[in-house]
Amino acid sequence: MNYPVVPIQIQSSDELPSALAEFNPSRCVVLNWFEGVESNACDGAAVTQRLDELGFTYTGSAAVAWQMAQNKFRTKRVLRAHAIPTPRGQVLQRDTLHDWTTFPAIVKVANDHGSEHLTFDSVVHDTAGLVKRFNELGALGVHDLMVAEYIEGQEFTVALWGNGRVQALPLVQVDFSALPLGVPHIRTFDAKWDDTSAIYHTIKLKPALDLSPQVQRRIERVARAAYRAFGLRDYGRIDIRLRDGTPFVIDVNANPDITFEGSFFAAAQFSNYSYPEMLDQIVRLALHRKGN
Repeated sequence: MNYPVVPIQIQSSDELPSALAEFNPSRCVVLNWFEGVESNACDGAAVTQRLDELGFTYTGSAAVAWQMAQNKFRTKRVLRAHAIPTPRGQVLQRDTLHDWTTFPAIVKVANDHGSEHLTFDSVVHDTAGLVKRFNELGALGVHDLMVAEYIEGQEFTVALWGNGRVQALPLVQVDFSALPLGVPHIRTFDAKWDDTSAIYHTIKLKPALDLSPQVQRRIERVARAAYRAFGLRDYGRIDIRLRDGTPFVIDVNANPDITFEGSFFAAAQFSNYSYPEMLDQIVRLALHRKGN
C-alpha cells in the first residue's frame, strides 16, 4: 500500500459530511469499516447511503445489500427466492412458539450483528427449551427473534471477493473438536469476541483440508450464488453448514469482519496475503468497480 491513509472515526452517518469535508471524492476512496454502533447496529446501511450522496467511492456493499443481509429472516427469504439451500426458520413470537416443531433448533436475534446474544443456550431441543430461551431473551429486552433449524454438521466460512468474476479464497473450517461432549457446535458471541473467555481459545479456525474436491466445489458454488443473490460488492463472507454433502447457508455477511482475528483474514492468509495486501486488494477492487 503506497498511498496515504487517514483514519476517520464517526459515531453515526450524520457525522460523515463534516468528517469528510476536507477530502475530494474524485481523488479519495473510503475503506468503509463502519458496521454500526451499540445503539444502532443497522446504521451501517445509512453510512453507505450517505457516502453515495457525497459522491465517494467506498469499499464493500451498498445499502440495499446491507439491509437484506442484516435481518436474518429477510436473508432467508432472499436465499429461498434464489433456490439456495438454507435451514428453515420463522419469526418467533409468543403466540407462535408452539407452532415450531423442528428440533434441535437455534434461537437468534433477527437483526443481530456479530452473534450478539448467541450462547450455548441458544440451541434448544424441545418446545419447553424454546419457550425458556424466548423468555430469557425477553427479560433482557430482546424481542426481535427468529428460530431456525439447527444443522448438525461441519461449519465453514467462505471468504469471497470480486465483482463480476467472484473468487473464493481457501475455505476456513470452524474447529469445534476441543469442545466438551454435548456442547453445541456453534461460535457464540464470547467465542468470537471475548479473548478473556476460555471458549475464545477453544474454538479455532483452520484450513478446510479434508473435503473432497467435489464437496469443496459444491460449497464454493453455493457461496458464490449467495454472494450474487445479495448483490455483494468487492468482498463478502458466506457462512455454511454441511449436512450429508449438502451446503446450507446460515449467514450472509455483506461487509464482514476484516480484523486480524476474523475468518476473512484467516482465508486471505491461507492464500498467502499479508494483512496490508488484503486491504490493498479490497481497495483496488472498489476502485476498479468504479472505473478508477
